[in-house]
Amino acid sequence: MIGELSKAEINNLLNSQAYCHLACCANNEPYVVPISYVYDGEFIYCQSKSGKKLDIMNKNPNVCVIIESMTAMNNWKSVICNAKYESMNEKDSATARALLFNRVLTLMTPEAIHTFEHNTEGNLEYENRIKDFMFRLKIEKMTGRFEMQ
Repeated sequence: MIGELSKAEINNLLNSQAYCHLACCANNEPYVVPISYVYDGEFIYCQSKSGKKLDIMNKNPNVCVIIESMTAMNNWKSVICNAKYESMNEKDSATARALLFNRVLTLMTPEAIHTFEHNTEGNLEYENRIKDFMFRLKIEKMTGRFEMQ
């Protein structure tokens, strides 16, 4: 069965995942990247280092995000969000970074602490996890679909 997700199911999916694919476009050339995020019911918050994605979004703030969960080729849920990129001031960035880290950072562990898989030992290092820029996506439209067999 293929169908549409309800508003509650859409919100549940957005809140249950930690990464998405972000699509932006410049000069008729799409650019899609995976990125970690947190959703607060109104905005999707992300962080980034300076580079191509921020350059593109500063020129064209119209973006598209897909969040998905898939357990089999015939058992999946996905949400597509059309949104506007917004830069953030320092205060809002600090609040958003706390939300993001409370949700996502605990899922991100460097290979050095998994000594059973690697020949190294070490401590969890956060400096690679903190990126220079926080930004948010103001959701303008959300649609969700599913397939369940």
